[in-house]
Amino acid sequence: MASPPGARVRWVVLQALCCWLGVFVGGVPMPKVHSKSPWRIAPVDPALTDSTLVIHNGDVIFLRHMQSKKIVDVHGVYLKARMNGHGTRQAFKIEKPETGAVCGNIYAFDRVYLTAHTGMRVGVDGEVVTAGNKFRGPRQELLLEVLNPTPGPLRHGAVVFLRAHTGKHIEIFGDVAKARFDKRGAAQAFVIEKPRSSY
Repeated sequence: MASPPGARVRWVVLQALCCWLGVFVGGVPMPKVHSKSPWRIAPVDPALTDSTLVIHNGDVIFLRHMQSKKIVDVHGVYLKARMNGHGTRQAFKIEKPETGAVCGNIYAFDRVYLTAHTGMRVGVDGEVVTAGNKFRGPRQELLLEVLNPTPGPLRHGAVVFLRAHTGKHIEIFGDVAKARFDKRGAAQAFVIEKPRSSY
């Protein structure tokens, strides 16, 4: 699907504007997910609203599956959601395809790569989601769709949907990651968490 002429330029200008708003106005903190329902949003804890909660290019993040409340981890080459802790197997490095990106922050609707602790990148081949190679191609590129996006960069607690090159969203089925449907529900929703040591 080709984008209209000038769409990339408009997107970069929009990112620069959002970056400026986040730096000079203080930004709007992303809500954290209320534990009783995957779609209820609770206000962000005031103690955690400083700029260190921003997700930067190259940060280590964790993905908590909304429906199961488990953290996504890599077992062999497959992505699964089985545990609650933040450990090495659950850590992903989030990176933009571009170098020298605007402010180095991650924004809603950015295309990103997720690198597992093994050094392999998350990729989608048909319905299968794996972290099985180091390529940075279209099969490894994921579009970050954000639930209730706000101006400024992504923050700890943002609810995201990961759209693959196939147009399907990554979901957890049982405890295994798949990319089967083009819908956004609790099975496809993930909360981005930043390790406390990186604050």
